[in-house]
Amino acid sequence: MPLPDWCQPVLSLVQRGRNRFGTPGLVLLLALVSIVTVCLVEIVSSTPWTEKVRTAIENGDKLSVRDRIAIGLRYGVYSTLACSILLLVTAPWWSKRREGHRWNKEPMPNRNWKTTTLFTVLLAGAVLCAAWFRVPMLTQSFWNDEELAFRKCTWGEYRIDENGDLVFRKVPWSYAFFYNITGNNHIAQTVLSKAVHDEATEELEAVGDLPVFNEAATRIGPFVMGLLTLVAVALWLWSLGFGTAGILSAWVLALHPWLLRYSVEARGYAGMLLFVILAFWALGNALRTRSWGWWMAFAACQCLYLLHFAGAAYLAAVMNAILFWSLLRHDKIGLRRWFVASVASFMVFFQIMAPSLVVIFNYWDQVAPSDGLRISGAWLKDLWSHLSLGVPVAKGDPDLAWGIGLENLIGDHPVAVTLLWVVILPVLMIAEVILASLRMRYLAIFFGSLIGAAALAIVYTFWKGGALHEWYLLYLVPAVSIALALVGEPDMFLKNVRRPWIKFLPTALCVAIIALTAILTAPQREAVQLHDRHPMRQAVQFVRGESPALSPRQKNLVSISVGAGSDKLKTYDPRVQQCRSVAELEDILAEAGDRPVAVYCCGPRNLRLFNPDLWAAIAESGRFEPGRLLKGVEEFWSFQIFTLRTHPD
Repeated sequence: MPLPDWCQPVLSLVQRGRNRFGTPGLVLLLALVSIVTVCLVEIVSSTPWTEKVRTAIENGDKLSVRDRIAIGLRYGVYSTLACSILLLVTAPWWSKRREGHRWNKEPMPNRNWKTTTLFTVLLAGAVLCAAWFRVPMLTQSFWNDEELAFRKCTWGEYRIDENGDLVFRKVPWSYAFFYNITGNNHIAQTVLSKAVHDEATEELEAVGDLPVFNEAATRIGPFVMGLLTLVAVALWLWSLGFGTAGILSAWVLALHPWLLRYSVEARGYAGMLLFVILAFWALGNALRTRSWGWWMAFAACQCLYLLHFAGAAYLAAVMNAILFWSLLRHDKIGLRRWFVASVASFMVFFQIMAPSLVVIFNYWDQVAPSDGLRISGAWLKDLWSHLSLGVPVAKGDPDLAWGIGLENLIGDHPVAVTLLWVVILPVLMIAEVILASLRMRYLAIFFGSLIGAAALAIVYTFWKGGALHEWYLLYLVPAVSIALALVGEPDMFLKNVRRPWIKFLPTALCVAIIALTAILTAPQREAVQLHDRHPMRQAVQFVRGESPALSPRQKNLVSISVGAGSDKLKTYDPRVQQCRSVAELEDILAEAGDRPVAVYCCGPRNLRLFNPDLWAAIAESGRFEPGRLLKGVEEFWSFQIFTLRTHPD
């Protein structure tokens, strides 16, 4: 059937565009024109700055969440429009089809893992081992950050109405995408958890008119992504010719106690690690093939790891700075396609994150260095302890917490742990990072990006006099695991040696180090696996006899929370009242009258050190009866329960 006459000019124009820009380039240009059109229509047709909003801004009044989201999205539209116009204006440069100076392709090592079946079996073993450690953690109580994100961004919260009854306020989808408190919404993970949780809990029996929740449903996404990270690391290294290192690295990640914790939490860290690895994998293929598809895959992975955890912005900045310098020197075509991929990645990221960025920046400015997070020698020592052995430095008190620290390990095995932590691991890893970087420019980009990002975060935080949580640098764990695993790659040290038993020595050494580390850190791994980090659910169960405490009979009991994370109990105990001073405590007790009163003291040692007056009013005044101690993995998150005595001494 012949085409209508009017189609011929259109087809001719499309063909000319394909000849000039190539099919991928033409598709990109058409997409950019469409985006510009949509942005202009949105800007012209509506405005978030209504009369009500302008009046509130002029009077200094607080805007509603809906208005803040709308304004943030509008700034995102402006950014998207600017990025699209930038790409259209520079299209004659980045859409060139002629060949330029080619990337200096480095010879890939020969794959010495000849039996794919053996590789698959060993990788499956690592994944199953990791799953065995992680499955019990799915049903553990929420901890501090999980509870806040779940209540405010994922599911909803129970509130007390004017009659003293509980009602449920469900979180809308707009909150999952665009709402943030202290930067706590890891958007990509929140959206996934909300979708899974809403579907999984749809048939659960409600308590009266109040719906119930399920911790495991919110953690399925991070759990799966944590396991996929092992697979991605192994297959990525195998694709580079380092099959042995791929398997060894997967086992290091499977057994790492610090990573174990964050591979199941309903937070974005597991997804961030997965997409960081996938971003480097896509980058390697993009550098070798110059394919638009691989460059767009790199852009997508980069955007996704930032949406899982915006704190990885340091990594994105350093990675792209290194890429710019390398491509500028070696591959002008790659430089042009990297430019498009980076702008596209930023465009999508900023459009989604714009409503949250002000909140995140304000939070980073307000984190107090006095929280024990100031950059110092002790902080760096603790970071290395977490990265290398997966444990903190501080000695764990078995009377207050389940977890252990480096000081416990040194006390039990002084020679082995000291040699391993101070000499063997740092020397081997530093040597391997240098050798691998000299061997392959691609691995130099990988290690340089991760180490440089951590250095930038540390130096900037130190210069600013701010604070930095160690787990914000969690992306260093894959770098550490890969550096150690490459020690066991025969071709790295003994490439020209023909005797098989000699070539096996590096692998045997690496296996021995991994096995020794796994044995030494088994108590910490067991603590993380079997015990709740922050036993909120158990504390509420002990105080109120049910958790979550939703039944009407709970009205009579007054519950007070003090200490670390004292405002994060409301998912389990909606009636709890936060108390931060002796004056607030007295006000609550006066209002309670003759009703029974219970106190959740989270982190009793920490409260005694940093709020001694409140601790004395509760624990030393004789007015309260000490109750059960519920240990967390760390003392900071353990609970001491107190009840008000009817007849104080």
